[in-house]
Amino acid sequence: MSSGTTTRPRFEAREVLLAKIAFPNGEIKQRPILVISKFSSVIFNPPSSILICLAITSNTNSDPHMIQIRNADMEENTFPRSSQVVCDNIFTILKTDVVKRIGKVKPNFYETVIGMLKTKILDI
Repeated sequence: MSSGTTTRPRFEAREVLLAKIAFPNGEIKQRPILVISKFSSVIFNPPSSILICLAITSNTNSDPHMIQIRNADMEENTFPRSSQVVCDNIFTILKTDVVKRIGKVKPNFYETVIGMLKTKILDI
C-alpha cells in the first residue's frame, strides 16, 4: 500500500546524466549533462525540482571554454565517445527531464570545471 508521498530523485554535483533538453527551435533532444548544483537536494525542504547543469558535447572543437572529459576522469562508468564539458553553457533543467544516470566524474575533474567557471566564465 502506498503512503501517498512521491519520492523525488536525488541528484548531486559531479553526476553525469542523460536529460531531455529543449532547444531554441522547440526541438527536444536527449543530451548528456554535468550537474553542478550542490544545493538542490540539501537546502530546500522539500528539495528543489531544478538542477543547474553544464552541457556535454561530442563536438571536439578546440574552444577555450571546453574541457575534454576522458574515461579516466570518470569515477563511475565511461563515455562511448570523446566528449567535452561546455563550461560557458550553464542552464537549468527540471529533475523530471532526467532520462537516466550515466555516471559521476572524479572530484579533481569537477574542481577543474568549477575553477574554469570561477575564473573564465563568471569572474568570481
